[in-house]
Amino acid sequence: MTQPPYQGQPPYQGQPPYQGQPPYQGQPPYQGQMPYPPGYPVPLNPSDERTWGMLAHLSPWLGGVVGLPVLGPLVVFLMYKERSPFVRRHAAGALNFQIMLLIVTFATLVLAVPLAIVTMGIGLLIIIPVGLVIVIGSVVLQIMGAVAANRGQEFHYPLTPDMVR
Repeated sequence: MTQPPYQGQPPYQGQPPYQGQPPYQGQPPYQGQMPYPPGYPVPLNPSDERTWGMLAHLSPWLGGVVGLPVLGPLVVFLMYKERSPFVRRHAAGALNFQIMLLIVTFATLVLAVPLAIVTMGIGLLIIIPVGLVIVIGSVVLQIMGAVAANRGQEFHYPLTPDMVR
């Protein structure tokens, strides 16, 4: 059973209905070679690099929801360390900073308990402001790192050794 041709247009005559690229001629666009060998990590474009660099600095807040702020930068570092040197440097810096914050927090707690007991609570007048300075300083530094990464600039946290590279 044949259908009558469409009444509004002439039948197709072998010409493409668009005026863009010529029709496919049977050759692959990459001439038979893959741009990257199998198993090779595909590099990120600059926009994605800046985004993931920024997320490396902000991810401790998400990791803090589950109680381990170190997890955020660690995940970004492990996922993108071979795909982008820029993201690797930012994720390693954020990871180093979170490890240092973990050490400082643990040391502060270890010192705060005996100090509070010995001074009958007066030592808390010293420990609480120190803790607030640490928290506010870490948030400010993380935002500064995220802004620098989003601009495509390098950032190094002060007083933070390079434990992860």
